[in-house]
Amino acid sequence: MYRIPFFIVAILVFCLVLFVVGYLLRLLKKEFDVCRFFSKTDWGRQQMARDPCRFHISIVYLMAVMLRSSYFVELEKLTLIVRYILDVCPEPYREEAFTALDYMTKKLDDNAEAYSLIDKKALLNGKFDSCFFADKGGRNYANDLHGTQLAEELARYIDEVDRRYLMFLLFRLAIADGMVTDDWKLSELSLLKKLCLDGLHIPKKVFSAMYTAWQKDNLDGWYDDNIALHNKGLYADRERLANIFHSTYSFSQPDAYAELPSSSFFSTIKERLIGLSVVALILLLIVPFYECELMVKHYPFWLGLVFGVFSIATILWNMKYEAIDSSVVSILRSKCENVLQRNRLIVSFVLFVGTASSLYFNAMNILYYFANKRFHCGTIYRKKLVTSTSSLGRNATYCLYFDKFSVSNEDARIFEKPVLPWYNRICVDALPYLSAAWLFRDEGCTMDVTSCSLSDYTAARCATGDVYVNLQFKVGYYGMIVKDGYNLIMEDRTPLED
Repeated sequence: MYRIPFFIVAILVFCLVLFVVGYLLRLLKKEFDVCRFFSKTDWGRQQMARDPCRFHISIVYLMAVMLRSSYFVELEKLTLIVRYILDVCPEPYREEAFTALDYMTKKLDDNAEAYSLIDKKALLNGKFDSCFFADKGGRNYANDLHGTQLAEELARYIDEVDRRYLMFLLFRLAIADGMVTDDWKLSELSLLKKLCLDGLHIPKKVFSAMYTAWQKDNLDGWYDDNIALHNKGLYADRERLANIFHSTYSFSQPDAYAELPSSSFFSTIKERLIGLSVVALILLLIVPFYECELMVKHYPFWLGLVFGVFSIATILWNMKYEAIDSSVVSILRSKCENVLQRNRLIVSFVLFVGTASSLYFNAMNILYYFANKRFHCGTIYRKKLVTSTSSLGRNATYCLYFDKFSVSNEDARIFEKPVLPWYNRICVDALPYLSAAWLFRDEGCTMDVTSCSLSDYTAARCATGDVYVNLQFKVGYYGMIVKDGYNLIMEDRTPLED
């Protein structure tokens, strides 16, 4: 850095910080615009329902929720979901549907590492004999799903018969193994009630009638009476999986989906905020150790603590929370995601302000202390008699002790500031204000010195007589004094006798 003109370094650092902060601020602004767009009216979510890809994957999403009724995913259920994608989803959307299914079914092993249950490439290539991976029995899934809210959103765009068919499809998934569990809160019956009664708003008597018909081995009769005889024969064949997307006239209207913005930019914001926090934390750790004794005098401890908390909180919070599901997989955006997005946007903005302030403040302070030392006014010398020594570890490092003395601003006032070129002078004179150092720096501070370290003390140990140390202190451009090295002075150099 000494070979590069200081004003260039200062301008580059300042512009880089402003660019990073401005870029993140722009991303947050885009997230705010998206949040406002979807929260202001229901039009945006309605247009999403016109997209066949999002519509079909939303149904796959609800079916994937039903897989969570047991620790081990049953192959019969997974096969039915794959069959729905292959038989019902249009071919251009199948790859995205399998990608979404992989995301929904990823589980965590005993080491908290995610593993997949399906082989997407094998499915796309028609290799159905090797398209599933063994379930390792992980109790937890890698990603959370909000099935009830999505079912409620989907119910807004389909009629009563379609909702009954979707209930039957989920029930068919539950009975794929010939039984319906009801012994815990995530049992098949419990999940069915949440998705169908609370989500799809199926009347309880209709749900109970279907369940009773299955118990009496008359599910075919219930299907014929409640579904097959309706909707112009769309559901006439019980064994054939029907395409609900084409069941109502509303989906044949002109598609305005292309006009919609992305559902969320949180994934990108998350990565950038973590990167910003790591850089801000590194700078925060560098500043106190740049000139340790000087920083203790001038850098407010409470401010560094606040900045550190913001940076660590930003990293931990962004590692914990994922983006809303409709921005990760192509599903309908449920109304609850408006609230989730708003809350995450508020927290992200607060953490961004703290972390960006830390980045700016510490970058400017590093420049401030660097300028103080580089454009120094002069050097102060102090010769002191070494009174004792001590070894510091195994690396032949020693500490030299001498009587306490002080170096203060009074010693620095005899020196005048160096004359700098106008371009460097403008930068150097602006740094106390850009770094806010004028608010915190103590003009009357004193540096107390009692010791110094030495990496090789062999010469001193092999000498007789008094040993002195000549210490040097630079008087910085801003009047702050920093250590600038020392050298030993031995009055008698006669070697010790064996």
